[in-house]
This record gives sequence, structure tokens and C-alpha cells, in this order.
Amino acid sequence: MKIALKTLILSAIVAGFATSCTKEYVTKEEYITENHYDGAQIFTQEYTINPDQWQEGNNGERPYLYAEIDNINITDNVINNGVVLGYILYTYNIEEELNSWNALPYLLTYRTNTGETIAENIRLEYEKGKIVFVIEDLDGTMPDPVGGPLIFKVAVAVIKNIK
Repeated sequence: MKIALKTLILSAIVAGFATSCTKEYVTKEEYITENHYDGAQIFTQEYTINPDQWQEGNNGERPYLYAEIDNINITDNVINNGVVLGYILYTYNIEEELNSWNALPYLLTYRTNTGETIAENIRLEYEKGKIVFVIEDLDGTMPDPVGGPLIFKVAVAVIKNIK
């Protein structure tokens, strides 16, 4: 009986230690290039769009402002196998000249002098050889003319050699 009790107590202690052990999980990362791609090309370019470059447009639903820019890096290969990302330079502290690149589409809300809140959507569209920056008021009215230059950054990334 004493042996059975000792065995039971020792078994409980061993089981307690075994279940309280911390397991360490290691994630193995593999970088596979075979039969996928052989690197990528990334082109970035900044564009300063001045107030006189904005044109008025209307797609039947709402009016908008747009600026078209040529970009030879946007090819059929980019459209089919790559990505085009856009950013707008936003100054969030004028006194200290603090800026950030905000990803497009970007929703900008502000108050006018009359206290009205305006929400504008700023986005990037593209097609082969061309980038289009678009500004539209979400209330369906024509956006106010742009008062100064806006700076955009565009990154075009494409897989170099698809196998």
C-alpha cells in the first residue's frame, strides 16, 4: 500500500512538472525564389502638382479635380504583375515643419471659415504610361480650387523575371 501511495504521489509530481513546462515555438522562414520570381524592380518618383495643373472632371455621379502625369514605368507588366502605390506629403505641424507621407487614398477633413466641415477624398488612379491624381468632395460638390502645390510620391514595383 505504501509503495502504491508513493508511486501515485511521484507520478502526480512528475505529471505536474511535465505539464507546466514552457514550450518554445520556432517559426522557420523560407525565402523561395525557384519557380516564382527573380527579384523586383521598384521605381519611386515625387511629383509637385501646382494649382494650374488641376482640371475639372465629372463622371456623371460627382464632379472632381484631376491632374494627369506621364509615367513610363507603368507598363503592361506592372499592371499585370506589379503594384503602384501613391502617397501625399502632409504637413501636420507648420511651425516645426513636420511632415509625413500619407498613403492614398487619403481622406482629408477640414472646417471652412464658416464652420462647415468638408471631407475630401484624394486618390491615385493609373493606366499604362499614366498616373492620375484625383480630388473629390464626398458631398458631391466640386472641390474648391487647390490653393498651393501638392507633393505626391509614387512607387511602382514589378517583378523582373517571371518564370
